[in-house]
Order: sequence, then structure tokens, then C-alpha cells
Amino acid sequence: MQFLPRVYLSILNIYTRKIPYTAGVAVFVIISSIFLIFLALPAKASLDSNGFIKGLDEEIVINFSFVTQKDDIKIDIHPPVDFEYEWSGFLANQSLKIKPSNLLKPDEYYTVSVTNVKNTLELSTSNRTFSFKTESLPQVVSSYPELDSGRIKPNPTFTFTLDKNVNYGSYEFVSSPPIETEFSKNDNVLEFTTLKTLNQGKEYVIGLRFNAQGLSSADLFGGKFLVVKPLTIVKTIPKQKVQNASKNDAITLKFNKALKQVYLGSYVTIKPVQKVKFEYVDEKTVKISATPRFVTATEYKVVIDKKIEAKDGASLERDYILKFKTAGPVTVVSSSPNGWGIPLASIMSVTFDQKVDKKSAEASFSSTPNLGGYFTWSGNTMTFVPNNTLALFKNYSFTLAKGIKGPGGEPSNKVFSSNFTTTSERQLRIGTSVKGRAITAYYFGVGSKKILLAGAMHGPESNTRSLLLGWVSFLRANQQLIPKDRTFIVVPNVNPDGVAAQDRFNAHGVDLNRNYGTATWQKTTYWNGGAITNGGGSKPFSEPETRAIRDLINKESPRITISYHSAAGVVISDGSSNALRDWYASKTGYTSIAGAVGFDEVFTYDVTGSLEEWLGEKGKIVIVVELASAYNSEYLRNLPALKGLLNYKL
Repeated sequence: MQFLPRVYLSILNIYTRKIPYTAGVAVFVIISSIFLIFLALPAKASLDSNGFIKGLDEEIVINFSFVTQKDDIKIDIHPPVDFEYEWSGFLANQSLKIKPSNLLKPDEYYTVSVTNVKNTLELSTSNRTFSFKTESLPQVVSSYPELDSGRIKPNPTFTFTLDKNVNYGSYEFVSSPPIETEFSKNDNVLEFTTLKTLNQGKEYVIGLRFNAQGLSSADLFGGKFLVVKPLTIVKTIPKQKVQNASKNDAITLKFNKALKQVYLGSYVTIKPVQKVKFEYVDEKTVKISATPRFVTATEYKVVIDKKIEAKDGASLERDYILKFKTAGPVTVVSSSPNGWGIPLASIMSVTFDQKVDKKSAEASFSSTPNLGGYFTWSGNTMTFVPNNTLALFKNYSFTLAKGIKGPGGEPSNKVFSSNFTTTSERQLRIGTSVKGRAITAYYFGVGSKKILLAGAMHGPESNTRSLLLGWVSFLRANQQLIPKDRTFIVVPNVNPDGVAAQDRFNAHGVDLNRNYGTATWQKTTYWNGGAITNGGGSKPFSEPETRAIRDLINKESPRITISYHSAAGVVISDGSSNALRDWYASKTGYTSIAGAVGFDEVFTYDVTGSLEEWLGEKGKIVIVVELASAYNSEYLRNLPALKGLLNYKL
């Protein structure tokens, strides 16, 4: 009786107490027979979901139709799974519950083998094999935004709808660059709400990942999204930081995208204005008017909140701040020309600090001396163009009277005046070289007392050309220093062919400083220890270069002439020129040498037909300045003497 269950004993107890003995024995025999038959039946087993899809976290339940020897059963699962198991139920309703330690693998076929299945009386033994397939992981059946939706808003909620809801595992939102999100789940719908605005105009790679203990992470979704380009303000009226906006004009803001039609007062503030009127000019343009109108000469600050949105969801990346100042009375911010040395073909221009009424500006203009001409305009600049060229070395002025009207109705309240002095410089081509190179004379000043300076009569002495070009630059920049009674005539390059070839002679092989019509002129000249056949030319003034200097001197009749050479370091003259010679030497430190005797001391050859001799014979004041260097212009050494000529008594 040790195999009889307690229930059987209980039933037997009841019957033996309530019925007579003979009858009790009969009942006992019948019940015992039935129960023994029941215990002797084979223990059949069945899987609760044999051949069906099973959840990854479900128990494996094997049901037994009759009483089974529990301790003898052997269980094997393939692929291998760690598990625990327990029994439940009573007599003909027993169940073996197998609990895997981890989730089963998705989309996997499993086989469960149950062997050594015996009934209670061990009269029957059987083996059973069951199989099933696990379910797949949840799949994304739809998402928002969709991959082909174009550009997304900068603050989207990413939504994923799954094909089923499971109670195991977790969902992870992944992105590059990282996006901070807040997660919520409603049945099989997942929502990831962005906590910070995405970078507009940037591409993001996002994914949905499923994680569960014992399983490898699985990517359920992946895609790329472009965020809408940011909303920007592409144009403002007035312009940013302008200082002369019209007080009568409205503020205009033009965006790069169509705006959501909202009340703009929630997004735009203007200080110090208290009341404004908003108007949509078109879907991208907003006009803002002050009530009352803006005030003259006042600074304003307009702030457009970055939360303002375009129709596509784009927003400003930061608050936009527009600063401007309304115009005060009209003023002149610049004018030209100014100063000295202004070209004779100059025009007169004034630039106003704001737009002005052109008629009132033109009516306010006057010049001294009075000039005829006409006006042109470019933006806020008014230009007066004289009908004729201006006079040489003359003072001019122009004036703007009060009352020039601005766009805000604020007229100018001050008189404006400007003055300038025209140039005294003019350039004259006095001749050409043998090879056609120009010989140019530079004139500065308009006085009758003229000073002629000539250089580079010999090609290798081109440092004298550099010296005189430096003096030309000085006179050009300092014309106001030139007295009204004198004129400087500067010929820096008498022998352009010789300078180009670095040859003492001109292109005909003539020494130009031996070609002047003096009493000593001769064809054969001397230089560097030898005779030069035809060095003086075929006749006096046979060369175009010497004729150019001769004609210039005859035309201008200079009070003094200085001929520059190199490189003896002396100043040479004779007779009436001695005073100038000594003065120049004292200014420069060169040695003062007298006349023909001086030439014999300095040079070892005869000098004939020279410029200084020709001028001396005409009774003109002339000196020869020999620089001490054959290469350096010695500009600074000569500058005190050259500047002294500005006031030298003539």
C-alpha cells in the first residue's frame, strides 16, 4: 500500500465506516481494482505548444495524462539551454514546467526530449520528443518621420510602431551626432522625444536597438535624416547698425523661408518703442511700424525671438538683434578735393550722412570763384562737375548752405565749407632722343622767376636722374611751399638712350655735354685719357637732346640753371655764378671749385662745348654739381640745398 496515494486511503476510510462489513469489503475490492488499473496505465506526455511559435520568455510545459514517476524522468533540450523545472498538478493532471535561465534565441527551432517516462507501478516506460520554434524579435512596421519625408523639423518626436508587444528586453535610441531623448511606450508604439533642438541643416544618423539579457543586441531600424536649414533674416530695412535711418520708415524684415502665420508681437520687441503694428507683406516679409513714429536721432533695438518658426518647422538659431539709429539733421561726412596740388580736371563731391532731398542739396551749393557745371548723384554722394578745367595753382572753395532736407524732414542746420588749391604741376614733352624716347620737363609753380635743374646728361650718371625724380616727388607733395613768384623746371633725364644703354654718349655716339654752341666747340673731344672722334657732334646742337634743352632755355629763360653730374664731389662755376656755387656747396658739403681753373684741377682732359659754358657765355647763372657717388642719388645730402632754392634770392 505504500504506492497508494493518500486520496485512495481517505476514500477507503469513508466507505468502511458507513456501510456494513460485507458490503464494505465488496466496495473496497471494486475501488481497489479500479485504482490499480489507473496506476498501471502508461504515463502519456504532451507539449502544450508542440509545433507552434513560442515566446522567448515562455516556460516549456509538458502535460502528463496519467500518474508519472517524477524522479526518474530525464530532460534534454537542443540547442542546449540552462534551465530549472518543477512539477504541478494531481493524478491525471500533472504538468512539468521547464524554466530556461535566460531568454530563448529568436527564430530558433528547439527540440525537447523527455525520456524514461514511467507510470507509478513502473509497468510502463516511454520516451517522447517535442519541437517548437521561437518567435522573432519585434519588427518596425512603420516609423515617423519616414525616411523619404525630406528634411525634418529641428525638434521632432521619433515614433516607431512594432509588429507586436513583448514584455522582455528594452529599446535603445542611438544616433550620431548624439541626440538626447525622453522615452515613452504605449503597447507596441515607441516614442523618443528630443529634449534639445537639433542642429539645423545637419545630417543625423539614427537607429533603434533592442537589448535583452542573454541575447546579442539587435538593430531594428536605421536611417539618415537631414534637419531643415535654419530660419534666417536675409535683409533688414534699415540695415544693421545704420546711424541715419529715416524716422518715417517702417522696419522691414525679410526671411529666407515662409513663416508660420502667428501673432508676431509674441516674438518681436522694440525698445524704446512701446506700441507697434505688424503686417505680413508676403509669407517671407514682415513690416513693423511704430506708433507713434520713430523719434529723431534715437537709438533703437529690435529683438526677434529665436522661437519664431517657419512653416517647415525651422527656427532662428539664436535671437536676432537689429540695432539702428534714426537720423538727426543732415550733415556732411566727407568731401573732396581737399588740400594742395589738386588736378585741374577735378570734380567737387560731398557725401551726406543720410539720404537727402536732391533739389534742396543742389540749391544750397555755391563755389568761389563761381563755376558753371552740373550735378551727378551716387547714393548719398552729390558731385559737382565744372564745365571747364580749373585754373593752375589757384585757391577754390565750395559751400553748402543750411536747409538741406533729410528723409525724416530734419534739414541741415549748419553751413558746410571746403577749400583746396589746384596743382602747379604740369608735364611737357620738350623733345625726343635719337631713338624716339621722350625727354620730359616737370613744371611746378607759376611764378616768373624760373629755376632749371637737369640731370643724366651722361648715361652712367643715372644717379642724378634718381636725385631729380626725388625732388619732383617732394615738390608734388609740398606745392604749398612754392612761392608764387617762381617756377621750378626739372628735366631728370636729358639722355634717355644713354641711360637705357648705360652709355656716356647718345645713340649717335655724341657726348651731349660737348655739343652746345660755345666758342670752344669742336668735333673731337676728350674723355678718360683719350680723344673721341666726333665726340662733339657734326656741329653745335646737331643732337636732338641738346636742341631740346637749348629750346627750353630760350623759351623759359631761367634765372639759374643747375646741371647735375657725378662723381667728383664738387660744385663748379665762374664769374657771376660764384655766389650760387658757394651757397650750394655750403648746403651740401661738396667742394667749391672756380671756373676753368677748377676744371683743370678736377678733370685731366679738356672740356669743350658744355652746357655751363654756353650759358656762361650768355651771361646766365649756371653751376655744375658733381655728386660724390657714381651710384647713390645722395638725395638727403642735396635736399637742404634744393629746399633752399624755394626761397633763394633771385
